[in-house]
Amino acid sequence: MTTRRRIGLAASCLLVAAVPFTTLDRLDLHHVAFLTFAVLLAGMRLLPEYRRHLALFFSLLIVFVLAGEAVFRLSHFGPAGLSFRAYRPAGYAGPWSAFEYDLATFTGLKPHAVFMLRGKPFRVNGDGFRGRDISRPKPEGVYRIAITGASAMMGPGVDEDAIAPALIEKKLNSRGLPMRVEVVNLSVGATRIPEMLFILENAAPAYEPDMELLLANRNLLPSLPFEPRFSRPRRINEPLWRRITRGRYNFCSEWFFFLNLMFDFRHDLPAAISSHAAALLGKNRQEPDSAAQDRERIAAVLERFAVAAGQARPAVFLLRPIMALDDPELERDYRRLLRDAAARRSMPVIDTYELDLSGFNPADLILYPGDNHPNERAHSMFAEYMADALEPVVREDMLRRKDRTSRGSPGDSTAVF
Repeated sequence: MTTRRRIGLAASCLLVAAVPFTTLDRLDLHHVAFLTFAVLLAGMRLLPEYRRHLALFFSLLIVFVLAGEAVFRLSHFGPAGLSFRAYRPAGYAGPWSAFEYDLATFTGLKPHAVFMLRGKPFRVNGDGFRGRDISRPKPEGVYRIAITGASAMMGPGVDEDAIAPALIEKKLNSRGLPMRVEVVNLSVGATRIPEMLFILENAAPAYEPDMELLLANRNLLPSLPFEPRFSRPRRINEPLWRRITRGRYNFCSEWFFFLNLMFDFRHDLPAAISSHAAALLGKNRQEPDSAAQDRERIAAVLERFAVAAGQARPAVFLLRPIMALDDPELERDYRRLLRDAAARRSMPVIDTYELDLSGFNPADLILYPGDNHPNERAHSMFAEYMADALEPVVREDMLRRKDRTSRGSPGDSTAVF
């Protein structure tokens, strides 16, 4: 009998731990609490002699989570990481964000404010984008590059002067070009190509860019037909209890790094198992019609981009996913399709998949476990590669523009290179 009761105790402890682990980021917090306490009380009722053991186990679970959070913050951010104001997983939208909103700006972020995002200051300019204010109209002798590249180029967790767009500007200006370069960073987190095209169509023209750069990774391609769009974040005015229990913006996953890490592990485990099984069964082959679909989607995007760029020179770039450094053939077919389609439209492609990252582990180039955004080292490497690729193109374009200006003819700024 004692053995059976101990097995029951072990099963009760397992259930008490499993309920929050499997539901905390899927159900509202009050539902998770109800289920957890229901299991705990049921175990105490069925096993009255082990009530103290169950209570102790539940207490240790809470201590485990809090201790794990403290260790994670200290090991990755130092003592400053214990500040929940400066360090939290929450993004820039939602009730637990440190940001403030103002629908008067293009992005909906409060202008001329500084917030903390992933432990680094995030300065918002007058138009709602990250970075300094950009003068308008464009000064004489300035060559402007407008870039939009989702959160990777927005640079959460990285200082403003260390993100790739700022470094590209600095590197190009150090190479003796005939004009001064300004890079206008129009990147916004959680955007895909339709949103980026909307930004280039509606926000970029005010800056009078000479070149526009669009991030065109395969996972950002839209389904067809598509229409460029953009939704600005809005302040969520809700009672505190509702914000805590709100399922869409999970309180625990937006405040606790350690819980996020546990959730990622739980999500990745079945994916890894199913991927391994698919490989064993030979079911991981590419769908035969995927190339045709990619070709059609690429053509639609590039055609729309050419129109959106107007008089600016359109160019696309690809960012290599940091978590796949060990795959030299990653997205090979898609990259070839993109290069071919862009070449037919005289658009350059900056392919950072070609960047030599041998000798690096993904952990060397991400912010921290659980957040795969590029860190300062990765931004520097991407910027160096992109600046090297852009320099001859920008130099030729500058010389062509200066030559046209000296002859008194503005000409066509969309010349092929």
